[in-house]
Amino acid sequence: MTFFAIPLLMTSAGALTDLSRGKVYNFIVFPAFLAGILLRFHQGGTGELAAALLSGMIPLVITLPFYLIPGRTVGGGDIKLLVSCCVFLGLQQALRFCFLVFAIAAVRAVTVLLAHGSRKAGVPLAVPVWFGMLVCSCTAYIR
Repeated sequence: MTFFAIPLLMTSAGALTDLSRGKVYNFIVFPAFLAGILLRFHQGGTGELAAALLSGMIPLVITLPFYLIPGRTVGGGDIKLLVSCCVFLGLQQALRFCFLVFAIAAVRAVTVLLAHGSRKAGVPLAVPVWFGMLVCSCTAYIR
């Protein structure tokens, strides 16, 4: 469970700042990313380091097009938060984590759209990321 303490703290802080200020700050995300890289390297050397970097590429590849299109539907802080979380997870768990986060975000977006009738109401992605990391840490602990 100690393994998930860093990403849980990071996603909690990211969700709080995203809800209160509309941003996920680099001083939250970058130290956690570095800790994840170093932890994975310490666990298994260069093989684990490569796996961590590959796991971090999953959300980057998925979300970068949504960041680059006009009208940005995903913020840069959200992408960095997702990448930092996936660095802590294995490749298979990172795929499940991303699927869970995007499913939660989609349900939340539809709910907001139905409630407000407008796409203008923003849906912070850091909250689904926090919830997804909470679920991942609980399921890893149960196993």
